Amino acid sequence: MPLIEDTLRKLAATQEKYPVLILLIVLVFTAVMAFGSVQMKLDPSFDAMMPDDLEVIRMQDVISTEFGSTDTMLVLVELDPASDDPHAVNDIRDPRVAEYVNILSDSIASENNVKTVNSLSYALKLANDGEIPENEEHISAIIENSARVRGFVNSEYSSTLVLIPVAINGNVDVQDELEREITKDIEDCPKPIGIKASITGMPSVMNYIMTLLAGDLINTIAFSMIFVFIILWYLLKHPITAFISLIPVFLGVIWISGTMGYLGIKLSTITVGLGAMLVGMGIDYGIHVTHRFFELVKRGEDFALQDSVVSIGMALVASVATTMAGFCAMMGGSSPVLKDMGFLLTIGIFYAFIVTMVVLPPLLTIERKYLYSTFDHLIFKITRDTGVYKESVVEKCLHIIARFQAKAPVLVIIVVLIVTVLLIPGISQVWTDYSSENWIPEESEVLEVMGRAGTDYGDSLDSITFLVRLNHNDCISDLSDPRVLESVHVLASLIGTLEYVDTVDSVTMDIKKLNGGHLPQTLEISKKLLEEHPQLMSRFNSDYSYMTFDAKGALFEADEVLEFRREIESVRFPDGVDVVLVGEAPKGVEMEKRMDADGQWTTILGFILVFLIASFIYRSPVAGMLTLLPIFFALVWTISMMGLINLPLTGMSIAMAPMIMGVGIDFSIHLYHRIKRELKAGNSIEESVCIAVPSVGDALFASTTTTIVCFMVLVVAATLLVVNRLGATLAIGVGFSFIAAMGMVPAIAVLEQRFKDRFMRGTKNAHSQ
Repeated sequence: MPLIEDTLRKLAATQEKYPVLILLIVLVFTAVMAFGSVQMKLDPSFDAMMPDDLEVIRMQDVISTEFGSTDTMLVLVELDPASDDPHAVNDIRDPRVAEYVNILSDSIASENNVKTVNSLSYALKLANDGEIPENEEHISAIIENSARVRGFVNSEYSSTLVLIPVAINGNVDVQDELEREITKDIEDCPKPIGIKASITGMPSVMNYIMTLLAGDLINTIAFSMIFVFIILWYLLKHPITAFISLIPVFLGVIWISGTMGYLGIKLSTITVGLGAMLVGMGIDYGIHVTHRFFELVKRGEDFALQDSVVSIGMALVASVATTMAGFCAMMGGSSPVLKDMGFLLTIGIFYAFIVTMVVLPPLLTIERKYLYSTFDHLIFKITRDTGVYKESVVEKCLHIIARFQAKAPVLVIIVVLIVTVLLIPGISQVWTDYSSENWIPEESEVLEVMGRAGTDYGDSLDSITFLVRLNHNDCISDLSDPRVLESVHVLASLIGTLEYVDTVDSVTMDIKKLNGGHLPQTLEISKKLLEEHPQLMSRFNSDYSYMTFDAKGALFEADEVLEFRREIESVRFPDGVDVVLVGEAPKGVEMEKRMDADGQWTTILGFILVFLIASFIYRSPVAGMLTLLPIFFALVWTISMMGLINLPLTGMSIAMAPMIMGVGIDFSIHLYHRIKRELKAGNSIEESVCIAVPSVGDALFASTTTTIVCFMVLVVAATLLVVNRLGATLAIGVGFSFIAAMGMVPAIAVLEQRFKDRFMRGTKNAHSQ
């Protein structure tokens, strides 16, 4: 494309003439983006992964609006095994514990956004005329005779649980402030000897994850930069050149952080690895520009900078366009976070390309002008003793591979097919893992405390809300109607018989107790009961169009959710009334469905977009298909390998196909572009392959190494298992993409050119006859 080449040549000429001015302009823009980056906020919530139009999300919002927030923070008060004081508390039924819990509960209840506090002391006072019993025997008797009080202590009488319903509603700032206040209450409240108290619960876990996200973002970027610098130093043979090549990537990370801040895109559990990923992928452009520049300088070109920018620039334009197309496919998913990730990767890789093309050439100009003598050995790779050119091991291997591909392209394709056949059984062993283990880190105090609370109070920690809705009032005026109460009671009774359900908290059970053991027969009696007992009205909203009851158990999975839905379908409700499930387990089921659908759709969309862009750039659908073919094999190998090494697909890696496609297509583009360029220079196809593979392959090997290292940083430096697994998946995918491209593209190019030559000869012969 002459227009692009002319533009690149003018850009290079300007960069040679005004390098300092260009760098100053970039620094000013970077300062503006840096200001935006400090405005970036964190969001550890899993709800961000779900589309807002999902019914389970909409109904959760309805419950929050009509009944208040469903978030519950926990304080676990337990015996301290480290205490050896003879006066220490050794039984949670000790009156000193009840007094302590009472003071602590009052202190917590006074905090903003705390709706109420449910604790052992409050339950004891309710059962003992408003007074806390003064001796252990009295407390033991109350616990023995009251199931409500007994629910606040564990079976070994070594701990008690304080439940704190709070009004957070997804506001991370409120959540953080509230946790600080409750932690301060725990610290300020004088504890009896031998007692310790710890805060936990899902809001605390989310707050802990938020802290980890900030640390992971910094750590993964820092480690990526360090490792990439070391690799570049080794490959480019000089620290200054390595540092210069890394500057555009660093600027690109600042730009994307600023974009997130200005657009209000929050850092989540999925986007936390974005920085390291962009470092790994963005450095590719710098490596190619630097490698091509030194290659031309070594040849003694007079306009090395201009020629390098123009010659490699076209390939980079094609590369960044196809990479952006792959990442754009992620925006076709339904998950908001997946869309954000696709958008940020698309913009981020565009930033990496722009900053490389604008900043790196002026830096190379300055380095060559003022520091030329410091990298003589880099440019010429000549030993000072012998003056003999030093060919690296990688280059030697690439020369051998190139000659083999030029001579036996069909054999190369056969080898690729054999490898595919050997690996493909692994596809049947691939499994998906959407469990909470992916998102909740291990080995933290807040999780250890929650684990202990879960062991002793499991029925208090996981629940599903059955939301009864009045969709129209043609037959039923409101949900206190006896016909509705009868159906709700039947459903609650059925749910209570399931073995994995510990308790069912339905208002119909309380109504029966207050109405002589049976449900009301008329709407007037229902209304009267509710008015006389206001505590029952908490299960209805203000206009009686919504009603809730809860089922609690140790753990609810997808199978349990499906059985709940079958039970709902088995109960006949009056016309205009239906029931939906709300809670973490129903959200998990919906998320799994959406993630599976998103994975399939984004993969198909990625192939289509990359094919269209590559075909447009090379003005040939055949070229588009040929450059994409190795990536298809790389994806098959990647998925097969995941099955063979027991690496599951997760909520993040389900969209790994467009990510790998976006990165891997670069390899095909650069090889194919260079081979075609050598053909235009008058070389035969065999000569073109033997020139292009060692030259481009050396740079591709360097960029592949840095990209894999950055993805592996996500494996070793990130805290969340889901990020570790994504890093491993992408590292495998990029490695296979490099192997597939280096193996197949030259062979395909040889076969393509031979076919064209044969076709041209056949056409000539036909015309001559």
